[in-house]
Amino acid sequence: FHDMLRYLRGIRARLDKLPTRVMADRTSMHEILGVEDFYDTVVTHMSWSKEIEAVAWSLEELRISAFAQHLGAREKVSVARLRKRLDKIAAA
Repeated sequence: FHDMLRYLRGIRARLDKLPTRVMADRTSMHEILGVEDFYDTVVTHMSWSKEIEAVAWSLEELRISAFAQHLGAREKVSVARLRKRLDKIAAA
């Protein structure tokens, strides 16, 4: 429940900043969407696993990191780290 509140606060923070940070928001979202597309490609034909679920939650943390850093991400997360985890899942 605590994480859901944090995610909602993150949405609010993003919307509050959006009028003055349109280009930065667009750039961050473009990077995040690239990782999400890669995630979808990797997991489309796989059975659900704890690692796949963990990466899905890490995508949410990536949004917090990109749009509401003051809320603090639950883990160290970046586009590169997520891509590396997804590469590992795909290779398994």
